[in-house]
Amino acid sequence: MAVKANSNTVGNIDLLKLLSAPNQNMTAEIDLIDLVKLKTVNFFFVAVKFETVAEVHIKRYNRQKLETAVPILREVEEIMNPGIHPNPIDYEKQNNTITNAKIKRECAISGTKPIYKIINAEQFEIIKKAQIEFAHFAKNDGKINVVFSPENADKINFALGITAKSDTNSTNLTSN
Repeated sequence: MAVKANSNTVGNIDLLKLLSAPNQNMTAEIDLIDLVKLKTVNFFFVAVKFETVAEVHIKRYNRQKLETAVPILREVEEIMNPGIHPNPIDYEKQNNTITNAKIKRECAISGTKPIYKIINAEQFEIIKKAQIEFAHFAKNDGKINVVFSPENADKINFALGITAKSDTNSTNLTSN
């Protein structure tokens, strides 16, 4: 299988094709230096490169083949099991962490950067009700730092009533 690469991903299949194919998916984290060892594997994979690690997306039934090729640092948990944290606050915190990682991973794949915006509690409730994907982190001053993908920027701004970049509320929009 030919391995294709761009600046952020390496693999032998398109990520969307892999994830939409039948059977359960899994994501494993490996050392970035071990990524070259996947050049000759005989299973489909897509790896997203970060500074020191890579997240390798495969079908779960290929886990043993991946473990044979490279050491797995950890399995990235994509779906939260509510039984693990019966406390709703812990459940929301873990889901928020997973959403944040997902946004960063999707931005890495697309070559974009997540957008960060500082909002107040009232604005937080507005975008929460709009059912737009974002992660959030409380700040010490009572405000909330939200992170979302660039593709959701217009939806967030629309929900908050921000119509133009010259609007004073939009000055908090930053891409890191």
